[in-house]
Order: sequence, then structure tokens, then C-alpha cells
Amino acid sequence: MSQDTIDLIKAMFAIFLAFAISTVAMLYLLVGLQLAGGNLPIVGDLPSYQPGAAVPLLMDVRNLVTLGATLVMGSGLALILTSMTVDMAILIFAKAMTLLVTAQAAIIAGHWTYLRITTGAELGLTGINLLGVALLVFFLLASVLRLGTFRAWGPYRFVASAAMILLAPILLVSL
Repeated sequence: MSQDTIDLIKAMFAIFLAFAISTVAMLYLLVGLQLAGGNLPIVGDLPSYQPGAAVPLLMDVRNLVTLGATLVMGSGLALILTSMTVDMAILIFAKAMTLLVTAQAAIIAGHWTYLRITTGAELGLTGINLLGVALLVFFLLASVLRLGTFRAWGPYRFVASAAMILLAPILLVSL
């Protein structure tokens, strides 16, 4: 495992902890503001927020599917070219999406923790599987399946390129 992949895993762990804890703290602070600051300007006008209602929106992965399919298409097209700048841009995007999906999972975990503590309610987390798949795909594209790996294949990189180009539209419509 490369140092780059280890650094990405460390960043994922740090992002998860920071966002999960921040979400729980933010939800408790919001309740405190609504209870104690009802007569204060601006604070008294805060709309009601239902954490349980926000979870299905957080688990919607349609935007991630679109971004992932576009990343696969862009990677396939980039393999045809020889540009270190494009390779680096795609790698940075894959890492950023890995961290974004990690943060999204952490926010869901924060909502779940808050709801478990305050109401004892259990969330239906069936949609979390798709978020896990998205995280795995972006992580693999940022670590094992980076463009440099395919470039090392020599002329066979064009086979990988064609496969990616054909796979991208299938990914887009499959989920």
C-alpha cells in the first residue's frame, strides 16, 4: 500500500470523526437555540428542523452516480491522451469525492447518533449500501485504479480506456 493511499485513509478517518461529531454537536446546539432563544431576533425565527426527515435526502446517491459515471468516462478519455495535468486533475477529483462521500456518511452517522440518544428511534438505513458502494468506487479510483496504473500497462491501456468509456453510460443509468 502506497503512502498516498495510507494518507487518504487517514484523511477519511479524520473527516468521518470530525463530521460525525460536528453533526451531533450542531443538532444539540440547534435544539438549545430553539429552546432558549425563542424570543431573540433571528434565533427565534429559526424554522423547525427534523433530523429524521433529513436522512433520506442525505442517502440520495443520484448525484454521486452522475459524478462517478462522469469520472469513469473522463478517466477513459484521459487514458487516450498523454497529459500528466489531466491525470493529476482526475486523481485530485477522485480523492475529493472519496472525502465528500466519507463526510456524507459521517453526517448520516451523526444524525443517527443524535436520534438514538434523544428519541431512541432507529433509522431505516437500507440506502446506506449505495453510499458504501459509491465510497468504495471513489476510493478505488483514487488509490488502486488510478490512471498511472493503467498507463503502466503500455498499449493495453487503450483496452482499459475503451472499457471505461463503455462502462460510464451503463453506470449512469444502472442506479
